[in-house]
Amino acid sequence: MAFFDEMKNRVTQASQSAAKSAKEFSEITRLNGEISDAESRINQLYNQIGYEVYCAYSAHPLPEAADLIEQVNALHDKIENCRMQIQTINAASRCPNCGAKIRPGMAFCSGCGARLVQAEPAQPAAQAFCQNCGAPLAPGAAFCTSCGTRVEQPAAPTPAPAPAPAAPAQSAAFTPAPSFQQPTQPVQQPVQQPAQPAAPQTSVCPSCGEPIPADATFCINCGAKLD
Repeated sequence: MAFFDEMKNRVTQASQSAAKSAKEFSEITRLNGEISDAESRINQLYNQIGYEVYCAYSAHPLPEAADLIEQVNALHDKIENCRMQIQTINAASRCPNCGAKIRPGMAFCSGCGARLVQAEPAQPAAQAFCQNCGAPLAPGAAFCTSCGTRVEQPAAPTPAPAPAPAAPAQSAAFTPAPSFQQPTQPVQQPVQQPAQPAAPQTSVCPSCGEPIPADATFCINCGAKLD
């Protein structure tokens, strides 16, 4: 009988120990979760503090944060430049005559047949160098970033004076010849041809053989009007 009582006590102790371990594990998990939430909130506050400091000192940055604020300003300028490029691309993707959607490489609009002007690639500006140390200069820079020498801007060219108009030469007197007028001929009105029935749409231009959209009115390659 004593043997069964001892076994019972051991089972009870093991159950209590397992329950205690499970409770401790649950408590540790809860505490770790609270630590993670607190650290996440701290990072959010850090970001908010940094944003407030940037807004307050973006024009006159603190010495400790001048480099970081300059990097943020450069990224803002890059974002604005990208947005302007997106607007330019969207504006250039429509026909200036009828507003139809056009694709890159199209020579003629598929809606109205207007010739599309292809944009020429921008030519890179010539690189300027500092006259004192030879370092490359940024466009529009007033001072060299390497040695601090003031950049001399080229003088604007002086326009040449316009030549004085020459006095009109005296022409000899002459008698104009009598003009001869042709008899007025009656204008012949063009004979209107009866309207031809529209031909079925095709996906190939009958003039140049290039593939075209099914709803195109003009060929996007040669500009021929599709009957």
